[in-house]
Amino acid sequence: MDTCADLLITSAPARRRYLVVGSLGMLFSGIIYGWSILKAPMMEAFGWTASQMAANYTLTMCFFCLGSLLTGLLLRRIPVKLLLLAAGVLVCTGFVMTARMEGSSIWELYISYGMAIGFGSGLSYNTLISVAGKWYPDKKGFCSGIMMMSFGLSAMLLGQVCVRLFDSLPTGWRGTFTCVGMTALFVMIFCALVFRLPPADMRFPVRQQSGKMSDPSAQREYAAAEVVRRPTFWIFYLYGTLGTTVGSVVFSFAYDLAISLGAQISFATMLVGLLTVFNGVGRVICGLSFDHAGREKTMLGAGILTVAAPLCMLAAILTRCLPLGLAAFCMTGISYGCYPTISASVIAAFYGMKNFSMNYSISNTKLLLSSFSSIFAAFLITQTGSYIAPFCVLVCSAAAALGLGQAIKRP
Repeated sequence: MDTCADLLITSAPARRRYLVVGSLGMLFSGIIYGWSILKAPMMEAFGWTASQMAANYTLTMCFFCLGSLLTGLLLRRIPVKLLLLAAGVLVCTGFVMTARMEGSSIWELYISYGMAIGFGSGLSYNTLISVAGKWYPDKKGFCSGIMMMSFGLSAMLLGQVCVRLFDSLPTGWRGTFTCVGMTALFVMIFCALVFRLPPADMRFPVRQQSGKMSDPSAQREYAAAEVVRRPTFWIFYLYGTLGTTVGSVVFSFAYDLAISLGAQISFATMLVGLLTVFNGVGRVICGLSFDHAGREKTMLGAGILTVAAPLCMLAAILTRCLPLGLAAFCMTGISYGCYPTISASVIAAFYGMKNFSMNYSISNTKLLLSSFSSIFAAFLITQTGSYIAPFCVLVCSAAAALGLGQAIKRP
């Protein structure tokens, strides 16, 4: 172990284990993105409106961001195991409470699903991606892309399992929610038993675009207080907020939007799954692009795709053309998947890995702001009776994000 390269080779099997186990944990953390599927039986059972359900999605994302932010504060003070166990207990409790709702008040849903599940998912998300990222400082984009692909595929994989269980279990959606909660708890317990931070004296080489290896310890490490004082950070923050509004709205209304385009129920469910598949694929493609093509080209490509997605969906709505809608779902999934990977990679590359968890959790609060777009979209749909108005707004938001992305420079 005389060189950094030796350290990297020796630790390779160990760090692959963290990537695999972390991806499993991220799969269950990402169940919140299956909301457009999970909400259907509750709307039918209790008669809650689309606006009320959109508000729960926004609340879920708010508490997801709060959980992520708290992780940034606690990760260096509390063992990783305890954070993952707390996350598992919260998610499990939230699903079990949701399964036992009587439907007398929408606040039952807001507390059990929006607050408990959202907060628990935020805890596990930031813990898993921060710890795994510390094992891959030389492949920031690759690591975050793989982890976030698993997070993004959750709605497709677990969502489809839930749809099947809704019909096959004698207790229907209530039994399904209980099974999902208990499984999530066991997965987080497994992650807690495996996950740990790398030793403080372990060093890894970082491959620059020139192909040479360098020591990441030479990079300046920024504390959170320094990061939030930098104009570049806030430009990046606004860029991410505007860019993710497209995906936030489409994920919230994916099933209903597909039905409005003339899709049958089974095909609409498949489209929601397809959206999440491309969301996961986009995260990996973006991560690889970040490592090999660089930040500027990756952000430009993501920005162009983010503008094209709502434009294509708007054309599909105006013409009631389902194939165009299918293309728009695919583009939306890829573009939405790019932003978390870009965010993790940029925060690590600009501000270092020492305070990554805190810096990333601050950056991740943009999801809280963008989640309110689903409420605004629901309001526009209710007022106009059409999806045209919200998608016109989304085109403008995406265009603004494209412009801001090109203005971002290193600190």
